[in-house]
Amino acid sequence: MVNRPFTVSILPYCARTTRFMCSSSVTGGFRQLQVIHDLSLVVQGASASTVARIADAIPGVSADAIATFFKSNAVLDAQSPDIADAIRLGAARPDEDFDAFVVCAAVLIRDRLSGGASEDGFYWMWESYHDQITTADPQIRAALVQGLRLAQINGLEEFGPPPFEEFRATRSANSVMDALEDMLSQTVLPRTGGKMSRAADPLGAVDAVGFMPAAAAVIYGVLQEPARTDVANALWLRHGQDLTVSEASWASTLVQAMRHVFETNDNFDPWPDADANGDVTLFPAQRDPRATEKVFA
Repeated sequence: MVNRPFTVSILPYCARTTRFMCSSSVTGGFRQLQVIHDLSLVVQGASASTVARIADAIPGVSADAIATFFKSNAVLDAQSPDIADAIRLGAARPDEDFDAFVVCAAVLIRDRLSGGASEDGFYWMWESYHDQITTADPQIRAALVQGLRLAQINGLEEFGPPPFEEFRATRSANSVMDALEDMLSQTVLPRTGGKMSRAADPLGAVDAVGFMPAAAAVIYGVLQEPARTDVANALWLRHGQDLTVSEASWASTLVQAMRHVFETNDNFDPWPDADANGDVTLFPAQRDPRATEKVFA
């Protein structure tokens, strides 16, 4: 890690859960729900023209049928064989149609993680097309790589030594740390002995005076000490929902920093036992510069 001008002392605190309903139909804890959610955002972000090209690859498949499938989040084996063939073909032609490739790849990975009964694995996807996957827009690349990693962690696929680490995060560690340092440099938190500290008091409400610098200090400290996932879990359990709905620009920065913790630390899982019947606060959609012509509102 790059040497930083100061360190942050982080202290655990009790978490009060504030959550909203997750619409995913799978089990496996927060991490699995979030990965599937991010893959679904890639799928549902497909442009109408991309959907049409996926459908045109197989005679008799309509774009409306593909669009309905994408919106439903249903598993692939519940669709017609022609739709499944169109998706598999799209996921195997990155050089012919890159936008269709990333969308169809997201469908196959999501399907596998969601318990789809497809007999075809996608062990070939990383081995054959890792160069193409890693050149996708950051939020798409991160969603695909997180899905592939989770499939291997869950024992669903085997890729050999997966060179995923440098591609799993949407943003670089330096950019995230720099943004938090900008926040901290504008605060009056007490410093002693070259270390920034904060009170052991819980952070309070998101709109309370002092919440922003205190939360930034907590996340900064977690990024410096990855083993302290208890602190990161507690922060997201308690404040995740309020942060995701806040219109403050600094709240967005904190959410992005927390997403970086999720993307780079496999032990971050605020709801390890979550399923479709529980409430969790997922990280929201990120801006996708690729998708300008949306199929879904």
